[in-house]
Amino acid sequence: EVQQASKMKTVILIRHGQSLGQTCFERGLDRTDPSLADCFLSRKGIRQASALRSNAFLQQLELDLICVSPLSRAMATCVLGLGHIVDEQMEEDGAVSIPLIARADLCEIGSKIPENHGRPVQTLVKDLTQRLHIAGPPTIALDYVDFTMLPASWPDIHNDRNQTDENAEFLRWLSSRPEETVGIVCHYNIIKGLLGRRIHHVLNCDPIECILTDEGDLLTKSEFDSGFVMPKIDVGSNKKKNGKKNHSKALRR
Repeated sequence: EVQQASKMKTVILIRHGQSLGQTCFERGLDRTDPSLADCFLSRKGIRQASALRSNAFLQQLELDLICVSPLSRAMATCVLGLGHIVDEQMEEDGAVSIPLIARADLCEIGSKIPENHGRPVQTLVKDLTQRLHIAGPPTIALDYVDFTMLPASWPDIHNDRNQTDENAEFLRWLSSRPEETVGIVCHYNIIKGLLGRRIHHVLNCDPIECILTDEGDLLTKSEFDSGFVMPKIDVGSNKKKNGKKNHSKALRR
């Protein structure tokens, strides 16, 4: 009997750097102030994002896919913190092979908060180009972001969003990809949702190592190492069975 190749992946979840929305109260603004629409990073957020370049854990990895929310604070974090990967590939190989894909299902939940409302791609890229020129070292990474997977309705995506369905669809799509080591730059509620709200704290620019299993479940590395099994839904009673420990496969690096 022929064994199927494992689809297991290492997934690194990264919440964006501190945003201007997070610091709005210090400036006498409410979180719903229209001036915060798709806002950029704060000065601290710029430093946090830039520090990802020298993050000892990330330096041990060879990312072969980067996914990012197309909201400014996530895009800026991605370019400032991971853009050097694109620059190094171009310098060494004369071409960029790592896909850098913007996904609308990675946008933060919460339509009443202006910073969660995206902008047309052309407007976004123009604004980010100007801001990133000031905020960080030169990089070509923004030129290589693939926006083609955004829906035709972008940026109008907040009507009838179902985070549970979006999380499941994103993980199915990710499981179907050939890449094995993936960086994902997104948001607080998206990270909590992808991990089934089993994680309590999601800090800015603090990478969370996870494993996407052959079954399509996303577990933190500590859960995976402990043999944790995702709770399954009992169709007959419509109740979740408790997660339990099991012997896990060795992590493929």
